[in-house]
This record gives sequence, C-alpha cells and structure tokens, in this order.
Amino acid sequence: MNQPFDPNQYKENQQPNHQVNNQASNQFNNQFDNRANDDFDLQAEFDSQTNSQASPQGNQQFTQPPPFNPQQQNQYQQQNQQPYQNQQQYQNHNQQQPYNQPQDPYAPPESQIVPPPLFADNQFYVVSKKKFTILTIATFGTYNLYWFWKHWELWKIRNHADIWPIPRAIFAIFFTHKLFSNINEEAERSSGNYMPSLATPATIFVVSTIAYRIVEKLTETTPIIWDVFIVIGFLALDYWALWQGQEQANIACNDPDGESNDNLTGLNYVFIVLGVILWLLFFFGVVAEVAGFA
Repeated sequence: MNQPFDPNQYKENQQPNHQVNNQASNQFNNQFDNRANDDFDLQAEFDSQTNSQASPQGNQQFTQPPPFNPQQQNQYQQQNQQPYQNQQQYQNHNQQQPYNQPQDPYAPPESQIVPPPLFADNQFYVVSKKKFTILTIATFGTYNLYWFWKHWELWKIRNHADIWPIPRAIFAIFFTHKLFSNINEEAERSSGNYMPSLATPATIFVVSTIAYRIVEKLTETTPIIWDVFIVIGFLALDYWALWQGQEQANIACNDPDGESNDNLTGLNYVFIVLGVILWLLFFFGVVAEVAGFA
C-alpha cells in the first residue's frame, strides 16, 4: 500500500546529496584558482626574461633623456644663427654634435648623413652686379675676354663638351648667340619661369664690337675728344648687353644676386689698379690735346 508523501522526510534524504555537490564545487574552484595563479607567475617570469635580454642594462627601467636647460637652448640658437662664411664652416657645423645626450638603446641605428656642399659646381660663371660693373669699367672692357672664357670653361667642364674655351673667348662675336642661348635655356629650366630671350642683347654686343673697330679706324685723325665719347658709348653698350646674359646666368646657377662671387680678390685689385692707370693716361692725353700741349 502506498504511503503518503512526507516533505520533511524528502528533505532529510536529499541533504547529503547537497553537501556532496557543494564540496565538489569548492574543490573545483580551488583547483582553477591555483592553475590561474601558476599561469600568471609563468607569464611574469617570461616577461622579466624577455626585458632582461632586450635591454643592455638588465631589468633597469629605461628613462627618457632630460630636456635642454635654458643655457643649452641659448647656446644652440646662437650657433644656428651664425652665418656660414664658406663651405668648410657649413660642413663643420652640420657634423658637430654639441651635446652628449643619453642614447636610446631601442632606437634603430642611424646612418651618417653628409651635408651637401654650400656652393655646388656651376655650369656658368656667377658674379654680382657690383663686381661685374667695377671690373668692366676699370679694365676698359678687357674684362669681357675673361668673362667669355670663364663661361665657356665651366660649360665645358659641367657638360663634358668638346670645345676650346680660349678661342671662343678671343673670337667672342662668333659664339655670343650660342652662349646666350645656352644661358637662357638653363635659366628657364632652373627657375621654372619664362625668361626673356637673349637674342637682342647678343646681337647688340656683336654689332657694337664690330662697329667699335670700324669707328676706331675712321677716327684716327679726328680730335682725341671724340675718342672719349666713342669709348664710353661702346663700353656702355657692351656692359648692358653682357649683363643681360650674366643676370640670367646667375639665375641658372640658383644665385640671382651673385652672392657667391661678390668680393674682389687680390688679382682683381691688380687689374683694377692697371685699369685706373690706363684711364688716367687716357684723360691726361685728352686734357693735353685740349690745352694745346699735344
């Protein structure tokens, strides 16, 4: 015969099962925590060994180098503001390392960078307007001979051209248009802008040179006072024509003002002195003829 259901009796029978399940759960949780702690210790040991091998200073923590103090900043700014007097100073300044700061052991190796030269090799003669004017006037225009030779010499070296610079300077009237054409093309290429054609200045120089030789022969018996106007007039034409070419030559060499060749050298002063003597003799002759001494 079936007995009626007794809830209290059922709870007493189930109580041992609950105790067994709680004990098993606690044991599992303890094993999981121990396994996690072991994994954490292994990871920490692995990180410690890795940092010890990567850093030359062992387990010491790397610190960033301290910044410049105000005195070092002022010294650095003063050094950067000093102008370069020549190419050697420019290279020496770029190779200097004024401060020995701590090196980052994790930084990649740096390759040594050689600074570019301050004055690169030019394919044309560069000169300032001041120096060009002084040498042209002081030497009675004979500076033009050197001017043509220097342009063709640099063009030959830079472009490996099979030419003779000295004959092209002596017989300049036959090669003026070619030289001015080369200068104009390189000036446009270097500046990226349109440059006025130099055909007219080249023609004026050629015509002026030929005309001067003819007029010089025709005025041998005329008063010397006419020679003053002839010399000054043709010298002014030559100066204007050649400076048009020189101005674009400076642009082609990335030195529009000719600052790299602005100072007069010792040899320049020698020719200036000789030219001044010739000018004085020329004017003394004019004065003597006008005064009736000649």
